[in-house]
Amino acid sequence: MRVAIPLFQGRVSPYFGASDEVIIAEMRGGSWKEEVYSLKAQTPMELAWELLGFGVEVVVCGGIQNYCKEWLIQKGIKLVDNQKGAIKPLLRRLLGEENPRKGGGHHGKRL
Repeated sequence: MRVAIPLFQGRVSPYFGASDEVIIAEMRGGSWKEEVYSLKAQTPMELAWELLGFGVEVVVCGGIQNYCKEWLIQKGIKLVDNQKGAIKPLLRRLLGEENPRKGGGHHGKRL
C-alpha cells in the first residue's frame, strides 16, 4: 500500500491544497518506508493530479473540497479525510495499530 499525506508545517495539512510537501509511506521489503516530496501543485485539483502521478492508493488529509474528493475516489484512490495532527501517530494507526475512521459521510467504515 502506498499512502500520501499532504503536509503543512510538518503535520497533516488542515486544508487539501494548502501544502507544498507530501509524505509518502509504502511497504518495502517487509517494513514501511517514508519519504517527503516537494509539490508543484498550485491548486487543490493540481494536487489531486500530482498525487495520482505518485501512484498512491490512499490519501490521508484534513478538509478536502467535494470535487477533489469525488475525483480521487473515481480514480480508485481511497480517501481518509478529516484527519489532523502529527504524522507518526497517524501512520501507526493506518498501519494497523488502530485504523482511523474514514471521514466525509462514510459512516465510520474503516480502511
